[in-house]
Amino acid sequence: MFKSYRYWIVLFLALLHISFIPGLSEFLTSRKPYEDRVQEVKQQFQKGLVLPLFAMEEDYNYKLVLDEIAGVGARSVSFFVTNFQEDIRSNTIYLNRRAAEPTRLAEIIDYAHSRGLNVFLFPTLHIQHLEHKEWRGVLKPENLEEWWRSYFRMIRYYLRVAGNHQVEMFSIGSELCANETDYEHWSEIIRYCRENYDGLLTYSANWDHYHDIRFVNDLDFFGMNAYFGLTGKNDPDLAELLEAWKPAKLRIEEAYKEYRKPMLFTEIGYPSVDGTAARPWNYLSTSKIDLEEQALCYRAFIETWDPPPHYLQGVYFYNWWGPGGVGDRDYTPRDKPAEQLLRQWYLSLR
Repeated sequence: MFKSYRYWIVLFLALLHISFIPGLSEFLTSRKPYEDRVQEVKQQFQKGLVLPLFAMEEDYNYKLVLDEIAGVGARSVSFFVTNFQEDIRSNTIYLNRRAAEPTRLAEIIDYAHSRGLNVFLFPTLHIQHLEHKEWRGVLKPENLEEWWRSYFRMIRYYLRVAGNHQVEMFSIGSELCANETDYEHWSEIIRYCRENYDGLLTYSANWDHYHDIRFVNDLDFFGMNAYFGLTGKNDPDLAELLEAWKPAKLRIEEAYKEYRKPMLFTEIGYPSVDGTAARPWNYLSTSKIDLEEQALCYRAFIETWDPPPHYLQGVYFYNWWGPGGVGDRDYTPRDKPAEQLLRQWYLSLR
């Protein structure tokens, strides 16, 4: 009897030790049934990073990048897949066949799952030719019905990939402000998604255009791309940024009260340039590189949202793409001071 008791104690301690072996937790997570993974995403805070599929090289090593994303403490990865429209008046959307080539995308999704990452598939629309003050939020197709048919074809394409590869969450759209009042077409898309996909659904509203989007009530999460300008200065300090987050946080709480849906920051990020706190949405900035201001913005975000309030169910930092390091001016925190802040925060969250 004594030996039997001692045997179980030793076995318990051995299993406890094994649970700390690197990679074991990822392995066990990747082997969970799809339904369980979806429920975990719904219930747990989504520690996310956006990985745009921008590579032009067919042999680009996305697996190495996903290893880095897992290593920084992320639990979820958003695959940001860009599709194209000629201008805001065009009726046709073209799939990015290079980034969205089915076997390549499937391979990347499956590898992310093998690393214990949950997957958020995020198809987006890029307008190739823009005039002053034009962007995807002000679409004016010449034939609106034809545009919706083209958009629906794009959604069906990616939803099929999501369903076949057990993607946990899917976005039906992002920042399509001019089209957000069209409840009939959005409802048709949502019904199709529910009938053909078992994962979670969201939509990404722009940070300055988030009221009266009726179809949000039919989704699992309300997403927001949160590029709030926090200051008019190019050299703010932490106290200024924390103060600037207060009214922005009130607006986010206002959005939650309007929809009563769990919220996600589907995108938030800061290029590592001077003035990024004032204009985080300006991906074309030619200002000088400023790694410290980028890190300061990360710190202000973390101090504002830690611990996450009950209505905030996740954040996806934009983005983990590009070389990173001291000579990089883009959004990635990779090999910059911001990476250490992000790593520390994500590893501290459970």
